[in-house]
Amino acid sequence: MSKTETPITIATPGEAIDLMKKVKGQFVTITYRSETRMAAALKRELGGVFSVSNSQVKMGVRYQNVVNAVRGREGLEKDFQAQSTWGTPIEEGSCLVVHKGSVSVGCEFKKSLGGWYENAKGERFSEADCERIRSALYAKSKSKTQGTEKETEWRKYRVDRILGIKAMGKHYLLAENLEFTQHIAAVQGKTD
Repeated sequence: MSKTETPITIATPGEAIDLMKKVKGQFVTITYRSETRMAAALKRELGGVFSVSNSQVKMGVRYQNVVNAVRGREGLEKDFQAQSTWGTPIEEGSCLVVHKGSVSVGCEFKKSLGGWYENAKGERFSEADCERIRSALYAKSKSKTQGTEKETEWRKYRVDRILGIKAMGKHYLLAENLEFTQHIAAVQGKTD
């Protein structure tokens, strides 16, 4: 192992939740696998389409506070109020919420660190299929309520879809989500 590699810890979802409770306003890398929102016909033809992404996020912050900080930098009143709440916090002030029976963590998305598309078996698609997938993706909606020039991108990650987390000097792989062994390399930052 080189000096820059971080040891990997296999964690249960409960241990990952405990870690996420400790993270307060820090940058974290999340490796996440989710079903892609796209045209149904192509999804059926390809046998399911999943996105695996490595993202840098700021965890342990509150959406409303992040938007108001941007509003302040832009010379606007810091009077943003979230239109609705999504889920029930697992404890007061937590970025972890329960929504429809699943635990999710809300984070400020900072940047993509790469990723790929794969089928339900975890097999990566060819570049030609990836082009078809990208053209069939549904457009992401933009916030209409923040009132800022620079939009705060807020994402919610379901814990049962997180493959790995790099936080506080450690890599955590979620044990229950490790059926796709090639994802271990992605969590370590060794993507193709």
